[in-house]
Amino acid sequence: MKKMLFFVLFAFQSYTLFAQGLIIGLASGPAAYIPKATVLNDYPLYETVKKFDFSKKKVTIKFDDLRDSLKLKKLACASIELENKSEFNAELGAQVVKAYIDTLCVRSNFIISESQDSEQITAKLEALDCKKTGFMIPNVHGICQIQFAFQNFSKTYCVDIKDGDLNAPVGRMTPISVKKAKKLMVCASIRIAVELFLIDLQNEIKK
Repeated sequence: MKKMLFFVLFAFQSYTLFAQGLIIGLASGPAAYIPKATVLNDYPLYETVKKFDFSKKKVTIKFDDLRDSLKLKKLACASIELENKSEFNAELGAQVVKAYIDTLCVRSNFIISESQDSEQITAKLEALDCKKTGFMIPNVHGICQIQFAFQNFSKTYCVDIKDGDLNAPVGRMTPISVKKAKKLMVCASIRIAVELFLIDLQNEIKK
């Protein structure tokens, strides 16, 4: 009887704390920015295939999420229309993209700094989505479009990668849930977009 009473009291207290926490969470406004480490603990970080060395070049990274204003449904590189209903829609997707850009730049030997002698990289997220196509053995697409700019150089990078493609993290017969495959393929599409920019930036700096 005592054990049963203890369990009831514990359950009631836990529910009360949960309810209070829920109310506090709803009253506190927008969620705080999720730090890079937290985002990339939940989402895989794929390294660039090519290795870069930008010799400790100081840069600031200005990031903007333009998806809400652009509302793109069709991209030049993609064979499917965007639905914008995935977990990457809204702020979380922007946080993952920003974390990828920051981390891959640092690992390419950039120094991210706000000092006056830093040069600016501008990144504008225009699209980010994933989609399953087909029925018997479906494909999962990861889609990303980012416009990058540095000094006089500006270019938009559009990526549509699907399972089984070169350097895709998921093979055609990989035993994996569609939900997880979508997460991995979107991260792969972000990695490719950032890497394509780094390749072009390296060539621009050498000119």
